Amino acid sequence: MIDLQAFAKYKEEYKATLSNPDLMTEEELEDRAMKFFLMNTSEGPEKIVEKLTPMLSSVQIVGMDEAKDIITRDIRLRAAVETEQKLILLEGPSGVAKTTLVEAIVKESLIKYPDIFEFHRIDTTTITRHVTTTAILINEFFYIIRSSKKKVILFVDEADECFRTRYNAGAIALERTSNIMKQFNNEIPNLYIICATNRPKMIDKAILERFQSRINCPMPTWPELRNIIDLHMLFVKDKYRESMHHYFITSPFKWSGRDIQLLSKTFKEIIQSNKLDDSDYTLTPEIITLEITRKASSKMHLKDDYLEDE
Repeated sequence: MIDLQAFAKYKEEYKATLSNPDLMTEEELEDRAMKFFLMNTSEGPEKIVEKLTPMLSSVQIVGMDEAKDIITRDIRLRAAVETEQKLILLEGPSGVAKTTLVEAIVKESLIKYPDIFEFHRIDTTTITRHVTTTAILINEFFYIIRSSKKKVILFVDEADECFRTRYNAGAIALERTSNIMKQFNNEIPNLYIICATNRPKMIDKAILERFQSRINCPMPTWPELRNIIDLHMLFVKDKYRESMHHYFITSPFKWSGRDIQLLSKTFKEIIQSNKLDDSDYTLTPEIITLEITRKASSKMHLKDDYLEDE
């Protein structure tokens, strides 16, 4: 049930944040205020945790130990004391599980500290509609964060798009980056901002300079890749999994955790498909080799190092 008295107070506070409230009808003002009032009051920790459902815990995610340690330490500190706003950037190739790692740690933190933290995430679809409304959406989003009675963890995925460099930028990108810059300059106590990108040089230099930590999230090493294969391919016979180890270590390509996860899904679909035909089917070396070769072929057009794409 909506607390009408609390909503009336919220609407007045929200109206005060608008630059031209007289341009809106009373009905439009009430609709928009109600939307943000509900976002600010109904997204409790339990509901947020339901949305963050990575298959793996932070302990199970292989590699990225530096990122894991820094984010865990920062959240633990913020749970204990008052802190200043902080921005960190996870940068590395696509598919190394940057987003999965953040979601896993945040999920665990919301369960451990349900009365302390609130989680929000943004991407370009959250804060961009049209050049004339981008500033309004960004102001409204950060108003929600500033109004929170809890400490906020904000995750910005695809940060290179949200903070795209303003040099030769289009109107929407220019408006988006400039307005986010204004919000970051007006610091919010206890706000912890985690950003992720595979194209750091596309981020506006003025925002890059504000990151207190830039953490490299590299492709997995061979021992790490072996652990990832074993984690996702438990349903494959041991001797076939050993063959996979040999294939990947001798492959000319760099393989990510996402590559292995997608191959795992493909193998499971093949098994399920054959079960529908009532056949007693298991994966064969030929099928495994064929699917890995197909995946390798799809990687041929990709560059090895994400920094070469800058």
